[in-house]
Amino acid sequence: MQVKGTDKSRGAAPRLHTEGDAVITGLSENTGAPAVIVGAVSLFAFTAAFLSHSYGLDVIFHHVFCFPLVLACIYYGRRGFFIAIAIIACYILLMFMLNRNEPAVDIIIQVIMMIMLSAVVSYISFRVKTRFDNTLSGVSAVIEDSRRYKVLLDELTDPVFAVSNSGELLYLNRAFARLTGKTLEFFNGKNIWNMLPDEKPAERASSIDRVLQSGQETSIEMRVPSGGGIRYYLTTLTPVKNSEGLVDYIICFGKDITERRDVEIALTQSLRNLHRSQDLGRISDWRLDLATGTFSGSDTGYDLLGFDRGEALTLEGIAPLFEPEDAARAKDAMEHAIAANGTYSIVVKIRRKNDGQLRYLLSTAEVETDSDNRPVALFGINQDITERIKAEEALRESEELNRIITSLTTDYAFIVDVIPGDDISIRWISENMYELTGRLLESVSSFSSWKDLFPVEDYENFTAFMMKTLDSCQPGVLETRSIRLSGEIRWINIYAFPKKNDNGTMTVYGAVKDITDRKMAESELYRFKFMVENASQEVYLVKTDGSIDYVNQAAAASLGYTVDEMLAMNVADFDPLYGKSYGRDSGELKEKKTSFVETEHIKKDGSKVIKEIITVYLTLNNTPYICGFGRDITERRSAEEERLKLQEQLSHSQKMESVGRLAGGVAHDFNNMLGVIIGQAELALMKCEKTGRVHDSLMEIEKAARRSADLTSQLLAFARKQAVAPRVVDLNKTITGMISMLRRLIGEEIDLQWLPGEPLWNVKLDPAQVDQMLANLCVNARDAITGAGTIIIQTDNAMIDEAWCAEHSGAIPGEYVALRVKDNGSGFTEESLSHVFEPFFTTKEVGKGTGLGLAMIYGIVRQNGGFIDIRSREGEGAEFMIYLPRYTGMEEAGDGSLLKELPETGTETILLVEDEQMLLDMTGSMLEDLGYSVIATSSPENAVKIAIQYGKKINLLMTDVIMPSINGRDLSLRILDVIPGLARLFMSGYTADVIAHHGVLEEGVHFIQKPFSLNDLSARVRLALGKAPEPGDS
Repeated sequence: MQVKGTDKSRGAAPRLHTEGDAVITGLSENTGAPAVIVGAVSLFAFTAAFLSHSYGLDVIFHHVFCFPLVLACIYYGRRGFFIAIAIIACYILLMFMLNRNEPAVDIIIQVIMMIMLSAVVSYISFRVKTRFDNTLSGVSAVIEDSRRYKVLLDELTDPVFAVSNSGELLYLNRAFARLTGKTLEFFNGKNIWNMLPDEKPAERASSIDRVLQSGQETSIEMRVPSGGGIRYYLTTLTPVKNSEGLVDYIICFGKDITERRDVEIALTQSLRNLHRSQDLGRISDWRLDLATGTFSGSDTGYDLLGFDRGEALTLEGIAPLFEPEDAARAKDAMEHAIAANGTYSIVVKIRRKNDGQLRYLLSTAEVETDSDNRPVALFGINQDITERIKAEEALRESEELNRIITSLTTDYAFIVDVIPGDDISIRWISENMYELTGRLLESVSSFSSWKDLFPVEDYENFTAFMMKTLDSCQPGVLETRSIRLSGEIRWINIYAFPKKNDNGTMTVYGAVKDITDRKMAESELYRFKFMVENASQEVYLVKTDGSIDYVNQAAAASLGYTVDEMLAMNVADFDPLYGKSYGRDSGELKEKKTSFVETEHIKKDGSKVIKEIITVYLTLNNTPYICGFGRDITERRSAEEERLKLQEQLSHSQKMESVGRLAGGVAHDFNNMLGVIIGQAELALMKCEKTGRVHDSLMEIEKAARRSADLTSQLLAFARKQAVAPRVVDLNKTITGMISMLRRLIGEEIDLQWLPGEPLWNVKLDPAQVDQMLANLCVNARDAITGAGTIIIQTDNAMIDEAWCAEHSGAIPGEYVALRVKDNGSGFTEESLSHVFEPFFTTKEVGKGTGLGLAMIYGIVRQNGGFIDIRSREGEGAEFMIYLPRYTGMEEAGDGSLLKELPETGTETILLVEDEQMLLDMTGSMLEDLGYSVIATSSPENAVKIAIQYGKKINLLMTDVIMPSINGRDLSLRILDVIPGLARLFMSGYTADVIAHHGVLEEGVHFIQKPFSLNDLSARVRLALGKAPEPGDS
């Protein structure tokens, strides 16, 4: 880097070149001309000298001869001097040869003069050449350094630039160019300082002027716009002077301090806030150097202690400020913290150094340790809490005074003094003590005499209370009993206010209040409140405007509110009749004092209840009130209404029950007769030829008897006299078998459509229950249709998912068989739909329905694990959807088809009991034809005797269920006592609950329905004996 001098004649600014220029190019290297040049010049000089001498031109000769001498000195330095000596020697020789006639003295003089001249010229030439060589070397070094420095400056990450005295930019490095995004040419002719904004331009200009005038280096903070923001640089201004000692230009070195500046600003603000907080809170921070015992900290600390700011703080200087009792505490706390490397926090009293004021300081500190965990200092804070302490003391004194004054306005008061290690002395007792105790003051002047004022156990409580009060030095109150001189027991409150005196004694200020009347009133009030609060009857206390002053829990709970909620209400909010009833406006209630009201209340959930309320008019503290005593009679009203309904339903139920009993009895007797007809027909068929009129007639007799048996079976289903025996059922086959009966049941005007779904899954239930459900649904549909109409019975498989179940209560996801019964009758109202499955609910006229049909259907469906859904609109008919769970187990064979062609025979002994003689004879004959030994009897009592007589020879008991003297189940139990484990087979036209539990046959009970065929009898007997497979088993 090379700086050219200023051209002062033209006032041009200096230019800073980025590449060095060779000032003297010809002399920048060692020229060292060859000796031949000098020789040629010398030869020329000799020739010139010779010619000049020949022609007498000595002056020219001397000058020509000096030329090679000077040239040799200039080119060779010291070597040039020796060359000149050699030339002079040659010259002398030449002069002697040419001037032999001249005196030697003249020649010598000339030679000496030449030598002197050569010496002078040689010396001057040597000095000039030496300096010139040095100058050339310095210029070359400067040029090389300039190149190196430029590379270094361009590689710097911080900006560097040079400016002239007028502010013109002379140089910038790459970092400055990247920062500003500008090149050197952009700044040509512009003042760089004007292009860089500054928050304090005057201060910056002053700093630059100071550098130019003094030539001393300085630093300024420079703001540089960059990338849409401002960067801050700490810039060092280094002046560069010229040969005259004046500042030629300034080199500026920048250091990015943007982040540091932001941190410093934040730190400064934080410190400012901290100091402000400390000043406002009168808090100071401090640090104690344990090695030197000196303190350092914030200025607030000097003010708290009363020292001048800047004054040296030491332990020795601060210690005298502590109150004596606090100095030792502070010292102990400090030593303990140092020993444990811990913390401490204490409140101490000090007297400030400057004014002697007593101040309370809260001092908190922790120990600082070095790398070896050794304590080196204590760091802490002090807070002046004098005002707070004084305020607390003033508050305590005020409270104490107020308590004393308040308590003294009672029955009597006392003051006792307590000296540690001495007795308690009574200082003063108020004179009104006599009114409460009946005792003179002289009799209770000593504390020990006070034991006569209390029962024994209460005196122990009193002494314990006083000791606790003295030990804790806290006020207290004791509720206890006192004995008057007359022996009367009174309840009192004793208030005690202890105070610790400066001399170490304690004083107790006491007051006694007679609370006997209050205790009695509280007891009465408690009993009354307990009775009212826990009464089952509702109690209200309201003002005449309806605002509620009191309700008990029963009243609030009856409406679904809490007591607090009701206290914020008005009676009109839940009793619409309040404004026009109760007799409150007409003055009737005030006149009569009491009245009876039956009204309707609205509960919190919007439902309504009927209330019966007795109201009483009364006045409390000159305010009229209405006190009400109420009870909920909703259930009673509902019960009365329900009783009327039930009475009507009972009459219908009794009629239907009579019909059911009649139907059951008729079916039972008819089944017995049919059993004889079917049995005898089968026996005859077995004995006659397979062809001919007799055989055909017997077949017709059997068919007619079986159709009659089907009718009785359906009649028993209506009368619910069949036992429930679930089995695997193909619903399509079962319904198909009922269609003809259902058509006769609903009449010819109604079109019955049967739409079986194919293929249909199996279900497991008692087929009789299917009969009951369809019969009831079809009858209800018939009754809902006026004139001609349509009933649709349809089956199908159904997959029920969770989404469907979410919309239908009681449904469970799975596979079901759906039975659909739809009609186009009158349908149900929305109100009716919500009660349709309730027992005894019916929409029919009186005498046309019991309301049990749909309830029975609902029970059957739920009993078999299914559910039922109903869709209906008034005037649009009804649709019942019954979903029965799919049965996935093994199919079972029908009971009546265990033997299709030939009945199975046996040789066992059977005890047959049947009260109907014809059926007894026919059944006995059928069993004998099957190969069994039969002991028949129509008397249950005789059957027991036979069992005793034959014992285990009997293999099976076959008995009728319904018999005059004893039923079949009881008979079987008696015989089992005689023959344990005896197989049993029951037969009946209907069973009720004799051998069935809630209509379902008990497990292990074998039953055959009358009338039965020979095949049915054979199969059931073998099954009862345990020698035939279960239906459906392989």
